[in-house]
Amino acid sequence: WFDATQGDIRRTYFTTDGPAWWSWPVAIAVIAIMAAAVIAVARHRRVFTDTADLALTSAAILTLGLFAGILGFDALVIADNRLMLPAGILVSSAIVWTVADHLRPHVLWRSFALGGLVLWGVVAVRPWNVMERFSDTERPLAMSQVLSQLTDVDFEIEVVISNDADGVHWDTGIPAVYTPMAVKPLTGEIIDDTEVYRRLPCALLRASGVIIISNQATFSTVNRDALDSDVSSGRLRRIDSAAAAVYVPSPSACA
Repeated sequence: WFDATQGDIRRTYFTTDGPAWWSWPVAIAVIAIMAAAVIAVARHRRVFTDTADLALTSAAILTLGLFAGILGFDALVIADNRLMLPAGILVSSAIVWTVADHLRPHVLWRSFALGGLVLWGVVAVRPWNVMERFSDTERPLAMSQVLSQLTDVDFEIEVVISNDADGVHWDTGIPAVYTPMAVKPLTGEIIDDTEVYRRLPCALLRASGVIIISNQATFSTVNRDALDSDVSSGRLRRIDSAAAAVYVPSPSACA
């Protein structure tokens, strides 16, 4: 919650990209002060101020509750900066209350402390980026541009299957879903994706849909052999470009 660019705990601490240099010290410090506040409240003692101790204890309960709840979900539910933000507000408020308590005679400095909390809130939310694109500044996706400029299709596209469905839908507004995977992300169940791909051409023909596959790496997998097999059989027609490959159902897709 203390860095809007980090995204989530897994990306911050447990990937090869590595966290920002200050992420580990800040995280350890926050955990330490929350633990100290919980112990103080449990023993009816005081570490910071009464209000700050209660705020930090509440933040600890929220954090523990969040992680306990996540244990019952699948791997797609991550403790990201949005879910962590309420705890962050409590921790930041506790820090401000403690500083303000020690600066009580100096109204100006207390105002600076409160102003710092407001400034952090603005920086954390980043309202100036309200119109930012789905991902990086190079968007719209090159594959979305390919889809928008596609003229070699004799029907209006009403649905898209893609290995970057979120980005395509964000850019074009066309309903989009991800390509079938051999493993269901939610349950870990192994499925026969070849059979699913075999039924796709007919389903696309009936739904006025196409498949568009980015030539860049994405987190979603694609069974290109199955798609190319349908191209060879004449059930799909492939349109290649530098950014993506588009698979269009042929009139014999349901044969």
